[in-house]
Amino acid sequence: MTIVLNEIQLLNGFNHSFIIAAADQRITFTNNKTKWHHKKLHKIPYLNGAISYFGLAQYRDSRSKNDKDFTFTHWLPNYINSNSKYQSLKDFSFALQDELNNLVPKKFTSKYPSGFHICGYNDQGFPDFWVVKNFTKYENGQYIDIGQNYQAPESHFLSWSVRENFGENWLQSIKNHRFGMVYRNGTIEPHQSISDLFDFLFAYIANNNLSDFMDINHDIVKYTEFVKSKLDFMIFIHNKWTKRKVIGGKIDILLIEKKPNSLPRYINL
Repeated sequence: MTIVLNEIQLLNGFNHSFIIAAADQRITFTNNKTKWHHKKLHKIPYLNGAISYFGLAQYRDSRSKNDKDFTFTHWLPNYINSNSKYQSLKDFSFALQDELNNLVPKKFTSKYPSGFHICGYNDQGFPDFWVVKNFTKYENGQYIDIGQNYQAPESHFLSWSVRENFGENWLQSIKNHRFGMVYRNGTIEPHQSISDLFDFLFAYIANNNLSDFMDINHDIVKYTEFVKSKLDFMIFIHNKWTKRKVIGGKIDILLIEKKPNSLPRYINL
């Protein structure tokens, strides 16, 4: 498995916002042996965004004359570079769904959960988050209802989270508000627990003046580093005290910011 994360934060409605995308690099095989680490997070420059994957990472395609393993890590950069004609997250996501359904053999999609996180900014300068996946539910730490095909992509931020919290008139209601959402896949529950505990500990220390802690909520670079520290700590725990090492390696992380009256930009950490 893996851990992939996308976080969207509106600091002043849609006037000022940022997106965090992160993923570990460990590839875990069914025999529990990890052969290597792969980069699972890639930029989509023309969409001011990023894509990451979880679940199925590679396979041996018996349909091909090439006896080498197919890996999403090596395929995704080429796919991104050759599909700049898609100028919206929606179009990119639906094209990806079609390509995956033609590319990945059904014997793999019917057996293994597989999904892609796509985030970025739309043509209105609004951040959004889309998912392409081959399952319908996640319950008790398991992906269930795994199907042979990748399902139609879904917008989880603008179509779900924003509408659920601000109603159908969300574009007017959300003005000047601060609002954020975190989306995870892979090893979800442990990371959720660690993240919540980190937030509580940091708030406790800061609020009780136990140390000269900075206000990370007003520095998006420091805040992103804090998000990464949660993932790093989770990897430390897994490497130390778990029997099956399903996450690990370096944490790749991207920060994308949109300020008022300006284009979105990647910020180097």
